[in-house]
Amino acid sequence: KRAHTLLRSGQFTLAVEQLQTVLEIQEKLVPWQKPTLTVPTLSALAVCYHDLDEPERAFGTAHRALPAVRRYELKQYRAALLELLVEQ
Repeated sequence: KRAHTLLRSGQFTLAVEQLQTVLEIQEKLVPWQKPTLTVPTLSALAVCYHDLDEPERAFGTAHRALPAVRRYELKQYRAALLELLVEQ
């Protein structure tokens, strides 16, 4: 929640730090959790990287989230991720 608050307030560097920590933990938990667990975090990271003018990192992060979004039909993420990929 703190990372998303930082993201909404435009503090992208701090948000990235928080989100990276969350992602590391989530990736360790994925074998025991839903495979979609990391999608919100990856999406938020992609937005941060985009707003920090790091297009390669934004693209790579969005690309990592997209397979789960497609496979599990997470429509609320699909359009935003595809738009971000096209912009890069």
